[in-house]
Amino acid sequence: MTNDKNKLFQRSLVYELLSHAFARPTLNFMDFVESGEFCTHMVTSLKALPYCGNVDPHNIEVLANRVKALRFDGVLSEYEEITSYKINYLYECNYQNRFSALTEMADIAGFYKAFSYTYSGEKPDFLPMELEFMRMVILKEIRAIANEEGEKVEICAEVQKGFLDSHIGRWIPLMASFLEPFTFYGPLAAFAHEWIQAECTLMGIKPDVLDYVIGEDKIVDKIVDKVADEEQCPVAFVEDWSKDHETLSKLYT
Repeated sequence: MTNDKNKLFQRSLVYELLSHAFARPTLNFMDFVESGEFCTHMVTSLKALPYCGNVDPHNIEVLANRVKALRFDGVLSEYEEITSYKINYLYECNYQNRFSALTEMADIAGFYKAFSYTYSGEKPDFLPMELEFMRMVILKEIRAIANEEGEKVEICAEVQKGFLDSHIGRWIPLMASFLEPFTFYGPLAAFAHEWIQAECTLMGIKPDVLDYVIGEDKIVDKIVDKVADEEQCPVAFVEDWSKDHETLSKLYT
């Protein structure tokens, strides 16, 4: 890890751009991608991060032409296919078996609650929310460095490492394999996979990659909806959620 604030900021930008890219398409953002600005910003950030040498920018460079070919309606159609009610590839817990999905959902929400990260309109395991959470923690780390708050710097670094190891780093590889056939989301997912691999290398971790085969019998919407209905942050539904998250919350806030 590094205490270089500029490098940390560039990392946060990559997470921010990916979060927007995997969210429901908007005309403004697709114009941003088609203009080439999305690629320019992403490549600029990668060049500032020496550990990203194995991240292939080609998967980002092709996106502008993919949007031109598909047009907005085509990208939206792909998005609706990968986020259908039957099989939503952007939910982490859809790559978990039924018995572990609820525990994983509570753990994700625990991370969020510890850092006062709120969300609405989506489940906490939605990929854009997980990416945005990483961005937020990195920005908190930058602030802690600027304020010379060593303990908070360490906490932020450990949370990033833990969230990658327990969550994003485990399911992104499988998601990328499922999305490979898609014109727009295939290369986007491939880039996200390589980015997360680089991040894991930076942190010195090797997440236990999931290999569960997603299918219609796997969808856990009913379970997750019950959790989400309890509170905006569904931790309250699980009696014994991680005490580590509670401790982090007290230290940081």
